[in-house]
Amino acid sequence: RDIVDPYVEISVFGIKSDHNKTRTPSVRNNGLNPIWDFKITLDIDCPDLCLILFEVRDEDRYGLSTFLGQTCIPFNLLQLGYRHIKLKGQDGDYIHGTLFVHIKIDDL
Repeated sequence: RDIVDPYVEISVFGIKSDHNKTRTPSVRNNGLNPIWDFKITLDIDCPDLCLILFEVRDEDRYGLSTFLGQTCIPFNLLQLGYRHIKLKGQDGDYIHGTLFVHIKIDDL
């Protein structure tokens, strides 16, 4: 079995102007402790109706990427600072992996 090449896809759902999707680069052959050091900036017009989906996938150069884990968090429940975000598998149960993120919200 190949070593995974993970990446994180971040999708925003809410009102039409808030819909957005971005992803990190994949980390080659490092499924145990990948480090992305990747910053994204999102402009959210209606945080009360906004959901943030973090999805970890294994990039496949020759086909579709493979799902590894995900979590969906209402924007208003994001906690500031450094956080471990628990991931769930396809069956909805928590898996052993987490995402270590830094959340910063600027209110302009």
